[in-house]
This record gives sequence, C-alpha cells and structure tokens, in this order.
Amino acid sequence: MITRRALALALSVAVALAPPAGVAYAAPAGDAVPSASPGESSTPPASLADTLTGETLRDYQTARTLLLHHDHVGALIRFTRLYGETHDPRLLANMGLCEKEMQRMARAADLFERAVSEGASFFAPDQLAQVEQLRDAALAAVAHLRVSVDVPGAAIVVDDRLVGTSPLAGDLRVDRGTHRVRVAKAGYGEWTRDIAVVEGETRHLQVDLEGDRGTPIWLWVTGATIAGVALVVAGVSVFHSSSSHETPGSAQSPLRVSW
Repeated sequence: MITRRALALALSVAVALAPPAGVAYAAPAGDAVPSASPGESSTPPASLADTLTGETLRDYQTARTLLLHHDHVGALIRFTRLYGETHDPRLLANMGLCEKEMQRMARAADLFERAVSEGASFFAPDQLAQVEQLRDAALAAVAHLRVSVDVPGAAIVVDDRLVGTSPLAGDLRVDRGTHRVRVAKAGYGEWTRDIAVVEGETRHLQVDLEGDRGTPIWLWVTGATIAGVALVVAGVSVFHSSSSHETPGSAQSPLRVSW
C-alpha cells in the first residue's frame, strides 16, 4: 500500500499544468508564455495549486486521490481528460503510472516515452530521472511483434484493437502473455493466430493472404469507447461493439512517485 512518504512525494512533485481553457497566465497581451529549454536555468512552472482553479483543480485532486487508493481506471480517465484540456506533458507521466499499476506495460512505456520527449524541460532533474527509469523498466517488460504481410493495405488487429494496415512502420509493442492477431483484407481470407510472447522477445509473424483469397469478412473489434460506429479499413468492415467493456488488471503495488 502507499506510505505517507510516498504521499508526501506525490504532493511535492505535483504536476505544474498549463491553464485550462478560459484561464490565462498573467502575461502581457500578445506575449507568449516562455518555456524553459533543457539545461536552461529558470524558475520551475507553478504547481497545480497555483495554476488550476474550480472544477479543473478538483478533477486533479480527485485523480490523485483515486490513484493513491488504487482506482487506476478512474485516475487514468481524469488524468487523460486533464491532459486534453492542458496539453501539459507531465500528465503523460501520471497516465503512464496508472497503466503501469494495471500491468499494461506497453502502454506505460509509450506514455513515459512521450513524457520524456515532449516535456523534458518541464521536469526537475530528479523527476525526469525517475520518469526515465520508469520508461526503461517498462520497455524491458514488453515484447514486440513484427508483422509482415504479403499484400499491402491489410487491416491488422491485435487483441481486438485495430493497430494499422500493412505495411506497418515498425514493430508492435505488446505485454507479455498471449495475444490474438488478426489480419484481413477485402477479397482475401482472414489470418488469425494466438501468439504467446515473453518479455524482451521479438516475434516475427509472416502473414500469407495472397494464397488464401476469399470473400470480404467482418472484423469485430471490442473495447471501443464510442458505441455503434462502423467503419471500413482496407476494404474490411470494422464494427465497434456497443456492448464491449475493458476489464483492467487488478494488480496492486506500492506507488513510488507521482507528478
């Protein structure tokens, strides 16, 4: 469980967000608010308590409380909403921490990477070092899928999530365990495999659709956030089920840091 020391650390390094819509810095009209560049000596951005007001501040405080009480889904929803309102990259680290606590290390690694690359100058040096350590730990815990398809424009779905069309620009990060991979294109058959991977592994999947032509097929994608929306990708109908629901992991571990 979270200790008082961890709580104090979370409070001491609370994210200094940019103001939400409708809230402005006290800067002359027309002047851009300066931001520090890496290595530049400047006063750190104001804390949330000094920046946020009203509902936005209450939303952050609720998110932090939920995180400390292991309601990672609730905290992630609120941190994500705050990031959409403020675009402060330090919130990405908070979102990554939620994903890490739910053992979704591939997503956590992506968020920690973005936090470092987009907002290195927003963190104090010790905070940035902590985010980099979390990023490296998450990257070490994931596996990679290298999906090669013999025809271009095929829809690639991993665990009922559309991840792109062939050819993919690079490897896919996935958590350790078993993943269902589906590849399909209109006029061809569907290639489906359950692939088990361990952390640190890179698995190469060679998909042959040319030799298995068929009729257009449906790919049913679960975990959608918008119900009843149909779309077509690479000539393949993809339907987001209105009855789908994501069930996150329930693993709990001590939180060492929050931003």
